[in-house]
Amino acid sequence: MKLALTLVFAVGCGSAAQPTRQGRGERPAEYVFSRKDQFPESVTFDATSRSFFAGSLARGDITRVGLDGKETTFAPRSAATGESTLGMTVDARNRRLWVCSLRDAESKAGIVTAFDIDAAVPVYTVTLAELREGASCNDITVDLLGAAFVTDRENPAIYRLTPSEPPTIWSSHPLLTPGTIGSNGIAITADGNTMLVTQYKPARLLRIPVADPASVSRVDLHGDSFSGGISLASGADGARLFADGLYVAFDRWVMRVVPDEPGWTRGTVTARRLPGMEYGITALTNVEGTLYAANGQTAMFLLGLAPALPFRLLRVDTALFDDAP
Repeated sequence: MKLALTLVFAVGCGSAAQPTRQGRGERPAEYVFSRKDQFPESVTFDATSRSFFAGSLARGDITRVGLDGKETTFAPRSAATGESTLGMTVDARNRRLWVCSLRDAESKAGIVTAFDIDAAVPVYTVTLAELREGASCNDITVDLLGAAFVTDRENPAIYRLTPSEPPTIWSSHPLLTPGTIGSNGIAITADGNTMLVTQYKPARLLRIPVADPASVSRVDLHGDSFSGGISLASGADGARLFADGLYVAFDRWVMRVVPDEPGWTRGTVTARRLPGMEYGITALTNVEGTLYAANGQTAMFLLGLAPALPFRLLRVDTALFDDAP
């Protein structure tokens, strides 16, 4: 079903232009989703088709959004195999969209599906309970060879999946043990040497050498506080490596972590509130060199409340992180 997506430009306080087709290099301030029940916990971008993919906590499907503003259903709930779709990422080289989903909210049973992006069909599915009883699924990233790595907020494990090999528990370590809420965001550095994992609450940043997944350690953080506040929603959510550092979504903040050295044993935190994004930040994505934050309002969904703000992507002015607060 085709839906309308509004591309909004900020032109002073509260003003906006009409929907406008954007050319390469021209980035709108916001992309506003048309559905009132979107609750997009994760959004990712495919540079080849120049389109977003957004999940839905409420509907369990996947929406595709072109930069021309057109929304279509990429995968209905039955194809996405879950009651809720969470983390997702694009494997551009192999033309796959990897998606984490939960079969149902009560069991939190994790399912990972890889879709052929161009054909819009699932080509590989794993139920994570095959690897570990009670295995769940939250976020996902891929390495340079196309293997997917999946976090589990309920268990101290990271899973490795690839269509050409049996799925495995790639890393299991006491530091991955969930606190109030466990592992969430995940990213691999451009050199392929280090995996970075956010623990939601208490908020922590972990590093794992890709060559030695049994060796998990905390990144020693200094600078601004990495807590994000005391509310349950203020945890370290989705993470995105971008430009000079790792950007991490908190409910009301975006935090940039810049490594003090290439191995990511230490890092400097800079926290900023995004103008126009009051709360509900869940994920970050790179759109042709521009960083966007997704307003997914996960806490509102979990509390059974209607969204108080339109679901949208908001352009992140990364210059904010270089200016004095």
